[in-house]
Amino acid sequence: DPVAYPRTKQHEDGARAMTDALRYVEEEQQFDAARSAVARNMLIEGFGGALKGLKQGADGTIKHTLRHIQWDRLFYDPHSREPDFSDAKYLGAVLWMDLDDAIEDHPDSADDIRAGVTGTLGNSAGTEDTPRQWYDRKRQRVKIVEMYFRVGEDWYRSDFTLGADLSPPERTAYLDEQGEHSVCPLIMASCYVDQEGMRYGVVRQLISPQDEVNKRAS
Repeated sequence: DPVAYPRTKQHEDGARAMTDALRYVEEEQQFDAARSAVARNMLIEGFGGALKGLKQGADGTIKHTLRHIQWDRLFYDPHSREPDFSDAKYLGAVLWMDLDDAIEDHPDSADDIRAGVTGTLGNSAGTEDTPRQWYDRKRQRVKIVEMYFRVGEDWYRSDFTLGADLSPPERTAYLDEQGEHSVCPLIMASCYVDQEGMRYGVVRQLISPQDEVNKRAS
């Protein structure tokens, strides 16, 4: 749990108040659940991430949200080498959404979204629900790409689908500590990175020992 420590005895009350505020935010955003999900992806698949967001409540107040993104819906700059993706030029997430939800999120592009679903064959086989294509007519689902890219020291966001920009590129709503440059709200991290830039977790190191155990047992 987050803790704020006082620098002097005069700041003890302020530190306790800050600790209460930090823990309130942690519980409200369900940080423990998101952190555990990302850690699991890092250990098994090699990398994971969570998306910071803003949500307007019924009373008009704006609240921060933190949502875990499945590792197979994430993409990143293949030239990135840092475990925390701090050197990446772009990061993004693929969202597989119902048609109604996509239109609700992007009402100005409703015609473009409907045109793709009604005019493109993209049915998934069986009960699989993976965005291998841009549209799924049978289930009325559409693939939305939420991409973040860096221009200079500022990060921009762009949402698009096949043949349509759902929102023009614009600076993200989050600023750095100095309030000068926008930052990326998609936070990603990896467990290990090899010389070729491939990201992997602890499980990959266990494959060879497990193969030996299997062969000895057989």
